[in-house]
Amino acid sequence: MHIFTPKHGWANKYIWLDVEEYEYNDRIFSDHVKSGTIVFKKSTGTTEADVLGSTTSLQFFSENFVQVLETNCADQFLKYQIKTTPDFKKKYYYIEPKFIVPTIRCESSLEKPDLKVYCRQNGIDPSNLLIISDELWYSYADVSTVKDHQLFKPEGSDHFFIDNKIKQALEEIDLKNLKFKLNQRIKKFA
Repeated sequence: MHIFTPKHGWANKYIWLDVEEYEYNDRIFSDHVKSGTIVFKKSTGTTEADVLGSTTSLQFFSENFVQVLETNCADQFLKYQIKTTPDFKKKYYYIEPKFIVPTIRCESSLEKPDLKVYCRQNGIDPSNLLIISDELWYSYADVSTVKDHQLFKPEGSDHFFIDNKIKQALEEIDLKNLKFKLNQRIKKFA
């Protein structure tokens, strides 16, 4: 199974979102988004698209994107419509997958976890580990428990993964500003 992360494109071509009014109150930012206590306005960019990034490091998806997910894996995620200023024509959603895979990382994100030990202790093949990041910090996702799930996220992350079937369904409707990152797997240990 190939596993991809849906991503947005460039800020100078498509709109990004910025928060119009926001008071933190010790809550996780995505909780504010889900409860509708914040409003997003247009930031940089020129036109609306189907996938928008934001200055909050969260991504938001159009109704067209969500309809593809509802057609192919409706019971695998929750959607939350976000509040936007009146100048937006489209509705946008925050997506939260129900299925969560374990994340492997050290307390210090600058240290690389011992993946060989993790695989041996958990009885899994290294090819069941996805590289989330290994440039500035080290973080991996254990997808050994993924069976019929087509949409899932790594523990502690706001980004999510999709399988090849969902990717193909999204590509068929030619959504604006949607890119895909193929998540690389860990190779066999030398």
